Amino acid sequence: MSTGIVDEAVSQIRSKILRQNPAEKALPSQSALAAELGISRTAVREAMSILQAQGLIEVQQGKRPQVVPVSNLLLNEQLKLFIARQGASFHQVMEVRLPLEIEVTRIAAQRATPDNINQMQRCIDRLKNAKRLNDQIAADRDFHIRLAEATGNQLFVAILESFHHGLQVSMKMTLGNVGIRHALRGHRAILDAITQHDPKLAATRMQQHLKQAVKDYAPQGRRLSQ
Repeated sequence: MSTGIVDEAVSQIRSKILRQNPAEKALPSQSALAAELGISRTAVREAMSILQAQGLIEVQQGKRPQVVPVSNLLLNEQLKLFIARQGASFHQVMEVRLPLEIEVTRIAAQRATPDNINQMQRCIDRLKNAKRLNDQIAADRDFHIRLAEATGNQLFVAILESFHHGLQVSMKMTLGNVGIRHALRGHRAILDAITQHDPKLAATRMQQHLKQAVKDYAPQGRRLSQ
């Protein structure tokens, strides 16, 4: 069978998924898709296998193909793999993260709701009380994700979740080197500015917080993949 036919089927079915109402989980049956696309059921089955491997659909025998809910897991894994394969240093990643998260914080200061602020405070409390390093890392990471959620922009959330997924090793080194005191101080200062709804102050405090993280990370130039 021509790979071009299968590739075209993959493209058309993917477009159909993107156009479909998110509330609709089921796609037409494979026979219906074959008739609609004017190709064989074998070609549709091969296209479905590719789409399932891409994490877009789930195929079970005797059931219509189901669209998989949107998840950041694939993006997280791809970015983590990219960082490891490229041998990116902590400092290279921070060069990208710094302007991004400063802007996230500036926007969050304008849009944060009382619930957003409460969630960030709970993350600070978790970090303060966490005894195990893995729990400290999780609380640190979750503060930044809750901050991104306060922007109301899910693209910021997806990107920062992926960045923090790729920064697990460096966060372990940083917290292992200096403990939680700098993270706690930085998070509290940021949340104070968010609570005041002061975008300029919040952005400045995030910049200070991330620059402190760079200082706390050692030795210089260590690869994130190590």
